[in-house]
Amino acid sequence: MIHPAFDSLEKASRILREGGVVIYPTETFYALGASVANPQALDRIYELKKRPKGLPLLCLVEGREMVRDLVARIPQEAELLMRRFWPGPLTLVLPAKEGLHPHLVGIQGGVAVRQSPNPIARLLVQKVGSPVVGTSANLTGYDPAARVGDVPQEILAKVDFVLDGGALPGGVPSTILDCTAVPFRILREGVISREELLEAVEVV
Repeated sequence: MIHPAFDSLEKASRILREGGVVIYPTETFYALGASVANPQALDRIYELKKRPKGLPLLCLVEGREMVRDLVARIPQEAELLMRRFWPGPLTLVLPAKEGLHPHLVGIQGGVAVRQSPNPIARLLVQKVGSPVVGTSANLTGYDPAARVGDVPQEILAKVDFVLDGGALPGGVPSTILDCTAVPFRILREGVISREELLEAVEVV
């Protein structure tokens, strides 16, 4: 079930398109992935993580055009941030498109999106051809996994495929910026600092 990442991207992307759940590497930790178009796969991720309902799942995209699959509109300032910081550790919460699955939408009506700089994650999303969930491959409340061997066995045993990208760097998570508020609001300061954001847009 565990396979070298670059050699197995075609199979992993096919499994995601068919409604499966895959573990794959990101720029920091391993993630649980599912196509945003498959409600049953999104349900499985909640079950695997023992995740409380109401905590929306992050979506990884490949390029700004794919963002439009998820959002009702992209504020001009958010476009500026994408050009400046993507691919990179900046998660943007944007107004969700009507009809998007509830597992992806927060209580304020936003959906969280990011373009990962990890080449395996980027190629995987590109080959799937649509956004892919990118939540950490751990049980809710526990540490994320920087190695496949750190993923809980109860999760490893129930996913459909594992892309092994070796040891990942871990470290500080992405910065999360709420772009549904005016001015934009920092929900979590991570790799990208408040000062760096302020060079591009007004934030609080």
